[in-house]
Amino acid sequence: MIKIGFLLNHSSLGLLQRVWRTIDVEPHLSLVLTLSSPEVIASLNKNWGFDVFIIDGKLERYGKLGVSVDSIKRKLPETKIVVLHEQLSTKKVKVMHRQGVLGHVSLKNIETALVPAVEFVSRNEAYLDSTAISDVVFSLPENPEIPEKMAALHERLELLSIREREVYRLLASGNSYQEISQELSIAIKTVRGYRTAIFRKMEIGNYSELVRSAIALQLIKE
Repeated sequence: MIKIGFLLNHSSLGLLQRVWRTIDVEPHLSLVLTLSSPEVIASLNKNWGFDVFIIDGKLERYGKLGVSVDSIKRKLPETKIVVLHEQLSTKKVKVMHRQGVLGHVSLKNIETALVPAVEFVSRNEAYLDSTAISDVVFSLPENPEIPEKMAALHERLELLSIREREVYRLLASGNSYQEISQELSIAIKTVRGYRTAIFRKMEIGNYSELVRSAIALQLIKE
């Protein structure tokens, strides 16, 4: 069970409902605490054992987003953080990554991206919502290293089974384990197994690399 805390802007009740509905259908996720003020973070008990804290990016409007991230990292150093962004950008992701934020999700993609983001960061892996991928994927300029990299990617792709390629494409497109399970009529445990095999065979270290490689291989579009 992944225990989740949620810090939201005081005027974001609609956002709370969306987050709650998304998490509530996942039996391995539990939203155990919701805060509406960053000042309350100081009173949190680290013994509660939060695995992930979700932060409403609208706090940035009031200059409280960065402060909230720092407060959680100080009070709950083992807790991973996902930020729900109003607008995603490479610059913002880089800044927040240096602060210790591993997950970045666009507010408009909560229903599809939040669950995989929580799952990835709980394992100490970075997650970048597909809406920002176009800003961070590697391009294909005239670079002598690019053909070699592409050849290596295609060789690794040949190692995947047909079903592994299907799961690869669906994961890179932002689908959750549950959505892939339903679409392919396989157990969530099986999806996780395919995901592990894909990461090993493709020599992928995190979700951002998964998406970048899938775009480069034209399995999905930017």
